[in-house]
Amino acid sequence: MRLILMMLVGLSLPWLLSACGGSGATPGSTILVSNSVGLTSNASGGNVMNVVVDGGVPSLIQQNGGYPVYIDGLFTSVQVCVPGTSSCQTIDHVLVDTGSVGLRLLSSQAQGELSLPLPAVNDGTAALYECTQFADGYSWGSVNSADVHLGGETAGNVPIQIIGVNTAWIPNTCSNNSINNTEEDNLNGLQANGILGIGVFTQDCGQNGCTPNPYYDCTNTSCLVPTQVPVQQVSNPVSLLAQDNNGVLIRLPGIQPTGASSVTGQMLLGVNTEADNILASSAHVLQLDPAMGQLNPTASATGLGNSSGSGNGVFSTAYTDSGTSVYEFGQTYSALPACASSSPGTGFSCPAQTVTSTVTLTGYGSSISAQTQVLLANASTLFVNANYAAFNDLVAPGPNDQTMVLGLPFFFGRDIASVISGSPLTQAGQTYIGPLIAF
Repeated sequence: MRLILMMLVGLSLPWLLSACGGSGATPGSTILVSNSVGLTSNASGGNVMNVVVDGGVPSLIQQNGGYPVYIDGLFTSVQVCVPGTSSCQTIDHVLVDTGSVGLRLLSSQAQGELSLPLPAVNDGTAALYECTQFADGYSWGSVNSADVHLGGETAGNVPIQIIGVNTAWIPNTCSNNSINNTEEDNLNGLQANGILGIGVFTQDCGQNGCTPNPYYDCTNTSCLVPTQVPVQQVSNPVSLLAQDNNGVLIRLPGIQPTGASSVTGQMLLGVNTEADNILASSAHVLQLDPAMGQLNPTASATGLGNSSGSGNGVFSTAYTDSGTSVYEFGQTYSALPACASSSPGTGFSCPAQTVTSTVTLTGYGSSISAQTQVLLANASTLFVNANYAAFNDLVAPGPNDQTMVLGLPFFFGRDIASVISGSPLTQAGQTYIGPLIAF
């Protein structure tokens, strides 16, 4: 699920959920350091996509005086074509999101890059539109078909969403059903040229649909929710590849606890399908809830504190998500106090000292568990380097004390695989069926 963290120099822009607020930093009080980190060795096959954490869309960074506007945002480039033709366009700075499903591109009329005339997807005689719900807002747009090129591989005739089309048609039920009624239908709102949702499902709603239904049948006079889930839903393009279609493996280098100005890595199409996307034999494989894509509700983390200043957190909801910019460990743990409203870390957490927490994750419907350590640092201290865009220890309050989200900070220094529902993964002589994660 996409949850953005923007860092605007001299501004504080509060968002509703846990990843909220800007840095509040000013150029005169910050240290400018160049510290770019990349992988020591790179794969070069057709299943390779380069990814980067670099502070966001260049035009927005330029408007912001050269400072990052998107903290811990993982971006790639995607080429789309009119189906069956060579009429194509490459879109830069598309957010890589393992917590959502489907390719969503910002239209040029909404300050995005996409100007290609892609054919509309119809539901009967009506044009199909979608109101996509994210944790930090909603995006409205049409559903269109495209051939999607990921690395050197192609998914043909994929239903995608074009954000920012006919926003005057947005029904009240779209904004009223949003967790956060922030409209993200332009570049300043979306903070990316699109979102590549490569989560663990093939469609964003599936055969059983969503509640509420995000799809609308639109004519020139009205947009109405269809009585049945449309067949041509926005789909995971990875699942539609001819090969390497069981999921993705994201590979980012480790970085220092103080952060980095930029980080380059790779996303490999397929998991254990090519020589370059093989998991380590020691990798933990954890099944996910086939309905929600979450881990077993027995997740825990040590050292988060309680009313007496010590203790562990126990969470009934836990998942990994490259589209969330931070770790989220509830709201009220005493070792993770919110940063002062006047500090550079407004909206984030500011522990008195860096917390080394042991996280325990358990597979859904299973007793198989994995333990790993994470660092949780003081955001105001991290933001001293105002041009840093990547942090492996950034933490913010969550929506409630029952939810643990291992956002992009968790991906640094780890190979993290997401395997799509119904797809096989053979690991260490055993075959698993997605949805699952492995690291």
